[in-house]
Parts: sequence; C-alpha cells; structure tokens
Amino acid sequence: MTVEHLATTLEQLRPQLRRKAFKTFFIPSDVADDYLQTTYLHIHRHILSGNRIERKALPNYLRATFNHVCIRNTIPRRSTRKHNLVSLENLSSEPAHHNTPVQKAISQENLDVVMQGIALLPDIDQDIVYLHLAELPRREIGRIKELSLRSVDWSLYRARTQLHAYLKSHLS
Repeated sequence: MTVEHLATTLEQLRPQLRRKAFKTFFIPSDVADDYLQTTYLHIHRHILSGNRIERKALPNYLRATFNHVCIRNTIPRRSTRKHNLVSLENLSSEPAHHNTPVQKAISQENLDVVMQGIALLPDIDQDIVYLHLAELPRREIGRIKELSLRSVDWSLYRARTQLHAYLKSHLS
C-alpha cells in the first residue's frame, strides 16, 4: 500500500468521518479536519517506518485511528481512576510476560493487530471500546451514547469476546 492510496482513501472517507466526529463527540467540522490531518500523519509515519497495512484493511484502520485521535483530544484523562485501564498510546509500556491473547497483544509490535481487531467491531461497539479506553465511567459512556448501563455492559462484553477471539487467531 502506498501513501497515495492513503490520501485517496482518506479523502473518500472524509465526509463520513466528519459526520461521525460531530455525531459521536460533538466535534465541529474544522476541528474534525485537524483530527483527520493528525490521523493521516500518524498512519503516514506508520507506513514510512516499514509497517504494512493491507489495502482492504485501510478504511477500517483509518476509522479506528480517527476515533482514537478524537477521543485522545476531546475527552479529559482521569488520573484518579481505581482501575488502571491501558490506553492505546501506552500499550507498549505493559510487561511482556502475560499469557492471554489480549495481554500478548499489548506491545508496540502488536498494536496494529489490536487496532484492526477493534476496527472489525460494529460501529457502536467501537465507540464504546474507545470511550472505555479513554477511562470514562460506564455511566458516562451510556450518557454520551444514549444507552442504558446494561447496554453499555453488554456491548463491552460482546466487544471483549470478539476482540479476544480475533487476537487469539492472529497472535497464535
């Protein structure tokens, strides 16, 4: 995959991603354009560093990276949280001696696999996973997505199960 293909795909997805940014995070279009540029630069650096992204996986990878950029830039981080959740930018800081597929994936080399796994989830589950990774409480996620707490819990369970299966098949 080339950088030109990245630019073309990003331009094709721009209207959809701008709508999603406004609908999900209440981000105005000019700020969404800045986040799209950040997304482009992130993936561009990723490609130039020698990492491959399959051509057919690029749209989902773009969506997942854009969601991550939106969350990282719009939702304040909570430092007093009891449970120390692992955010996507800190995945490489975890110890490498874990045994489950999810724990094995928590390394810089496998970040792409995690992002691709998240990108395969349904849109609503992706949003909930990203908000959960941003350390938002489940009640706050429900308020943002206009869902009950039970629906948020079920979505997180479903996403965790699907991601676990995906990572198990790709990291074995």
